[in-house]
Parts: sequence; structure tokens; C-alpha cells
Amino acid sequence: MDVKILVFKGKQEIKFETLKKSSDFIKLNKEGKFIECGNFKLIILKSNQDIGRLRLGYIISKKIGKAVARNRIKRLIKEVFRNLEKENTVSYDILFIAKKSICNLSYPDLKNQITKSVQPILH
Repeated sequence: MDVKILVFKGKQEIKFETLKKSSDFIKLNKEGKFIECGNFKLIILKSNQDIGRLRLGYIISKKIGKAVARNRIKRLIKEVFRNLEKENTVSYDILFIAKKSICNLSYPDLKNQITKSVQPILH
């Protein structure tokens, strides 16, 4: 009897959790490293949680648009971070603060901007 083993080559997806506690947001604001981009800000902090774990939080103001636009941005952000290569062995907490100009970005543009700003830190 022949047994075939399927091997999938490609990127391993990052598993991430959502930051929800106000204490986590306060800690990130006090101790985190700020990265300023044209359409968003990132605050990144090394975490003492599980190895290779990413915790992601968002601040998307009502000034950006109605709920449909804000939820679209959240979905795009989650998708970008989910598809990043998992090569890091350190856990991070990341706070994503959107600016009004982010509404005009397409997925590839947003992905390029986030990847360029996050890659040096995560690797």
C-alpha cells in the first residue's frame, strides 16, 4: 500500500490575538516604539507572552468614515498581518492607529506600507 505525504511549501501564517484591555493600550502608549507612516502610526512593544505570538490592536476614529469604511480597514489590516512571514521568535504587541488618508488605499498599497514599516522590527 502506497502512502503519499503532502508537503505544502510557502509562508506560514502568523497567529495573532486582538488587544482588548485598556491596560494593554495604556502600556503600549507608555512603553512602545512609535513608527510614523503617511497613512497610519504603529506602536510596537516586545511582549512577554507566548513565543512568536502577535497581539494586534486598532484605533480607527469615527472621523475616518462610517462603520462600513472602518470595518473594511480593520479587515485589511488583519489580512496584512495574517499573511506576514512568520520568522520571528519574539512576541510583539502592535497598536495600529489609522489616519483619514487610509481610506483611499488599496490592499496592495496598504500591504506594502505596513510590510516596509514592520519588517525591520519583526526580523
